[in-house]
Amino acid sequence: MKISYLFPTIKPKEIGLQIIEDIKNLPSHDYEIVLVSPDESWSENPDVKYVKEYEKKGTVKAINQAYKNSTGDFVIYQSDDHRFSNNFLDLIKSATSEEVSKDKIRLGNGCVIFGRYGSRCYYKPTKTLETKVHPTSLVVPPSIPCNPYQIVCFPMIFREDVERHMQGVIFNESFNSFYHDSWMGMFVEKENKREIDWPKDVWVDVQKTNSAHSANRNQQAKDHETFLKLIMKLNEDPNIPYNYIV
Repeated sequence: MKISYLFPTIKPKEIGLQIIEDIKNLPSHDYEIVLVSPDESWSENPDVKYVKEYEKKGTVKAINQAYKNSTGDFVIYQSDDHRFSNNFLDLIKSATSEEVSKDKIRLGNGCVIFGRYGSRCYYKPTKTLETKVHPTSLVVPPSIPCNPYQIVCFPMIFREDVERHMQGVIFNESFNSFYHDSWMGMFVEKENKREIDWPKDVWVDVQKTNSAHSANRNQQAKDHETFLKLIMKLNEDPNIPYNYIV
């Protein structure tokens, strides 16, 4: 089985090189790194399949662009804010085991924020490791009916499921850089009609890059509005397609 690491990045190049080395240092397996960036110097790196980002259009467009240029059976969204550790493949073995039901969308969450890769997607609000609060902050007004939804910040998913259930995209293209993970969680939960879970949780050592992050508040507000519109549409039509554009 081939794994595609989908890696959109606009960070300084040394951060990307560090993450690539982490992946190369994993136990031997069949993989590719699909890197999307406006920096054309990446095209000279033999360790990646470089895809040029001609115009900065946000995380969603970049990760979907990476997916459409990938060939792996199983795809992993690699953020440039965190690094893999050498026991990361323990989770992949669980995710791709025969125990995983093939009649469901087989989706996992590589949540590296607090040093835990787990098979469960978190509900909001959620505390992890007893004291930490998950950083994805979502508010749905009481006037809009909405079941608890699962947040999939760093999805790991089979290509077969993306093509069969999600119209060939990782994230809904109505979004820019925020709330796309929550819509993915809601859609998958609705399709699976049960909590998303793999056979076991796996803890791994995580190396943080400690790179600074700042959010575009205007874009965040716009994407939140998009998320609410999708919830309302889902309430009107339970058969709404994943990549429905609002």
